[in-house]
Amino acid sequence: MILIVGTVSPSAVWYNSYTQRRNDLARLSTAITQYQTNNNGRLPGKQDGDKVTCTPKDSTYGALIDNAVSSNEACKFIASYMHSANADKNDESEFVDPTGEPYKLEIAAFGKGTIQKNKNTLTNDDYNNEQTGKTVYLTTNSRCEENETVVGTNNKRDYSILYKLEGSGVYCKDNGS
Repeated sequence: MILIVGTVSPSAVWYNSYTQRRNDLARLSTAITQYQTNNNGRLPGKQDGDKVTCTPKDSTYGALIDNAVSSNEACKFIASYMHSANADKNDESEFVDPTGEPYKLEIAAFGKGTIQKNKNTLTNDDYNNEQTGKTVYLTTNSRCEENETVVGTNNKRDYSILYKLEGSGVYCKDNGS
């Protein structure tokens, strides 16, 4: 009898996680476009651009936020645009990273949140930090530049999505790229 043992290389697991995160962030970009379509071109978040962050209720699996009750614009966006139409408020979050942990979402205008002139990209410290790890930054009035950095713009419809990947990678996508 011949026994064949299959193994999955660590690089294959890393690549699958990396690909899933990039797909999750592309799905977020699609959801933002849908939000803009439904809201006369406006981006999600507070009208004044002040920072708002949605942090899941539970550190392992965050229950959905009831968007009829929540006043948190970031949580309302996740509940309305990042979950399936039949999701119940008691269901687990569907906006989760490959480890099963829900993403946090910070929405702010450039300069009013974490991402600003003196903090225009993410580092390994951001990824390993309990407060900033697994946080997706949706920064309005901004766009991505070379070296995965974010710069401010004067256009209220410009936005960038910034996320720190494992290792040394940073994902930066704007609505122009």
